[in-house]
Order: sequence, then C-alpha cells, then structure tokens
Amino acid sequence: WERTQSMDMFISLMCRRINLEYEKDVEHLGLNSYRFIPPANAMGSHTDPDPKARNAANSCFCLKDQGFSCFKSGVLNMEPCKRSSALPKGAPIALSYPHFYQADPSFLSAVSGLSPEKEKHQFYVDVAPEFGFPLAIRPRFQLNVIIKKDKDIPMMSNFVDELVLPFLWAQDGFSEPSEEMAEAIKFGLSAPGKLSKLGGMSLLVVGGVMVLASLGWMLWVRRQMGGETFPVS
Repeated sequence: WERTQSMDMFISLMCRRINLEYEKDVEHLGLNSYRFIPPANAMGSHTDPDPKARNAANSCFCLKDQGFSCFKSGVLNMEPCKRSSALPKGAPIALSYPHFYQADPSFLSAVSGLSPEKEKHQFYVDVAPEFGFPLAIRPRFQLNVIIKKDKDIPMMSNFVDELVLPFLWAQDGFSEPSEEMAEAIKFGLSAPGKLSKLGGMSLLVVGGVMVLASLGWMLWVRRQMGGETFPVS
C-alpha cells in the first residue's frame, strides 16, 4: 500500500461510499502503519461557501426537489435512504461525526454539552503497507433526530424551524491489533529473509554432501580398479 493511494469504502450506515486519504504514519506494537482518514469535505455541502468544506460530489444526495432537507456541511440527511412503505418520507434521522466534528458551527451552537475533538471523534483506518490490511479501524458516527417546528404542539411550537438534535454516537472496530496478530505479522514480514537464509544454508549442505559423495565414489572406484589386471596387447 502506498501513501499516495486513496481508500474507497462503502459505509452501509451512510448509504454511500466514502473516500479516505493518507494522513500520517502510526506505530502499533512495533509495526508501522499508514493512517487514512476522510478528507475535511467528505460530508461537505455542495453549496458551502468555504471551498475547503464544499463537496460538489454530494449534490446528488440533495433531494430538495422531492421534499427532503439539504443540510449544511457535516450533517447528512438520511431520510431518503430510510424510506419504506410504512415511512414514505423516511425516518427523521441525520448522520454526522460525533459531537458534530467537522460540521458547520451552526449545528454545534444549537445545542449544549458537545465538544468535538479530533483524536476522540475522527474516523480512521490504519493499514499495514506490506499486506494492505488494517491494524486499527475506528468508524465513528453520530445519529441525530430531525425535529421540525410544529405550532400545534405546545412544546414544539417554540422550536426553530428545523433542529438536528444528537441522541447517540458510537464507534466500532478496534484501535490496536492483538499481540497475537502483531506477532503473526512480524513473522510474516521476517519470514522471506529467514527463508532465503535457510534456503542458502540448505543448498550449501546439499552441495557439501554431493561433493563428499562424489569424492567417496571416486575413491571406491580407484580401489576397485587397483585390484584388477588387464591384458597387454
């Protein structure tokens, strides 16, 4: 695996693919790995005024013409993905990174008690470059309920027109390989060198045996010939 490569993953929870890019080298139990993370605009809105946060590729997920809200950067409306015969408009769920990490500041200011931190809330995959499989993988997402203002319900009549309210965030995967896994990888990395040395030594031993066998055969032949007489013509 190369640092210049990107990693493409399909995330079923997001109902879409996500691209990961190299960030830095990370060590796990003596093994070097390449850390891949989503770019800052992975969940960016196609209309974001900030070019660093804007993501034109996400325009196809904005279904405003079908009656679905298109949120600012950092929050994905999952209603279109969660449609069913029972819920033709989909479940009122939005997806983000935990604590609205890398989301538009307006989402964070609308609630209290959240504090986004890169190390705690970032999605990452650490890949062993020699074999291409993960030494660590931490998908982290936050589920938010979409609450819309309803004048007929007293408690919701004072809400803003649309509120994205966090109710759960979770992480999956693992942050370190097991010691058994690390040892197996280290053995796999060292095996070619050990096998080449072992192969060289084996060839030397076989060659030595063959030389000794040849010398022994020649001596035996000479002894056998020394006891024979041949007529002189």
